[in-house]
Amino acid sequence: MTEEPPGAKNTTCKLIAAFISLSSHLIMHQIDVTSVHFSVAFNIPINNISIYFSKLFSFRCMLIAAGTASELVVSQFSKTVDPGGNQRIRKWFSMGSFIAVFFIRMLCLFFLSTSSQLGYYVYVILSIEAYFFGYFHASVVGLVPEHSLAVAVAANVSRFFILSVQLVLDAMFYTRPLLMIKLQVWIGVLMTGVAVGMWIYFIYGLCSVPPSVSDGSSTGRAIRTVEEKGFFETLFKALSPFSMFFGGSMFKDFLFPGVLPYALLLRDRCHIINMFVPVSNMLGPAFLFCLEYYDGFPEWTPVFNVFWVLVIPMIIIFVCSFLAMHSRIRIFRRMINSRQYIIHLTLTLVCCNGFLDPLSFGGVAKIVKQGFKNDSKSDITSGRGSEPDKPEFEGSNSLLAVHILSALFMRFVFSKLSVGYNDTRVSLGYCLPKFRPIHRMSKFNTGWYIFRQTFIRAWKDVGSDLKMDVKQYL
Repeated sequence: MTEEPPGAKNTTCKLIAAFISLSSHLIMHQIDVTSVHFSVAFNIPINNISIYFSKLFSFRCMLIAAGTASELVVSQFSKTVDPGGNQRIRKWFSMGSFIAVFFIRMLCLFFLSTSSQLGYYVYVILSIEAYFFGYFHASVVGLVPEHSLAVAVAANVSRFFILSVQLVLDAMFYTRPLLMIKLQVWIGVLMTGVAVGMWIYFIYGLCSVPPSVSDGSSTGRAIRTVEEKGFFETLFKALSPFSMFFGGSMFKDFLFPGVLPYALLLRDRCHIINMFVPVSNMLGPAFLFCLEYYDGFPEWTPVFNVFWVLVIPMIIIFVCSFLAMHSRIRIFRRMINSRQYIIHLTLTLVCCNGFLDPLSFGGVAKIVKQGFKNDSKSDITSGRGSEPDKPEFEGSNSLLAVHILSALFMRFVFSKLSVGYNDTRVSLGYCLPKFRPIHRMSKFNTGWYIFRQTFIRAWKDVGSDLKMDVKQYL
């Protein structure tokens, strides 16, 4: 058997890993929770708010994916060049990326205090930060898999941390949005600085992992023989949880926040919805965490396919949102600028995705690690192996990396389509406060034009992202 790392059951190491994860996710959740304050402080035109944040989110997704892919390349390079070095090359790059995140956040604070073009420079800085964040987060997951649950929970807890701080700031400085943004970034910079020191301590201090022994002679234990199944065989078995993420992302990343709430509700009325989003989003991870904690989710079983039913309300919300903007049906038109309707639609959308997202990643991981254990038992039963030297079968680990990269790519695609759609509808007059079209096309021609222009403008926007061309929306 393989030995656990020294910090695997150490509470201090687990808390350090959790704090590092919490601090690294702060900026991401600050954008979600306080986007109204960002739009006011940056003087973003009301009808371009949805476009600005959809562009920022989609570009960050692309750069996070690039950072994740870079970490996978460095990981393989580290194993090839320095196979007995205990992944030290990978650790050096991990520390370097986190230090880069720290200095970029300090740079963001500097521009918040000095620049007159806040919307542009913050967009550029947060986009650059996304690459190093993606690299660092992927390295943490790869270097300390024994603390993956603590890391995942802390990433969601950071939403509540931002929410708690923002509630206090709203009570004290609600009419000064830029000051609140600066204070939140200050807190993030200080916590990131502490987390950088803790990460260095984690790697080289109490929680450091010594080079693994090459055989079991020194410990007197038998070496566990693991045989890895093929990629496509693993993908076929994990197809349901693998696809579950895309079922949720297709609707959530297209609608939120570009359509819900900003397209249907005036900016100043959206803040309370953004404050409740972290609570709604946390219901799914909290439920699955409790389920796993009490041994209710030891492996993926067909029972969990029932969660596919959550796609149905997401489809209904998608249809209702479009009918509210593009039809004259009174029951749907009543949703426009109605906080009561929009808060229910938005929070239900986020809650459904909050179940599908972690269940997808958790389900794929369960199948890779546990999904082929019955094959090992069948070998013993059929006499092809004995208990001491029997091979244990696992799924292809490559599927985990492919799942992460494809998830980030699809988030980028759906967010970019949201940019294309919102840009098209605003140009046609389907925007607040009246949603009165300024064209004379028939319904069929209008629908075909919107559909076609959504893809055309989304594709063009990819090129504008590479040029950091966001000023036209400011």
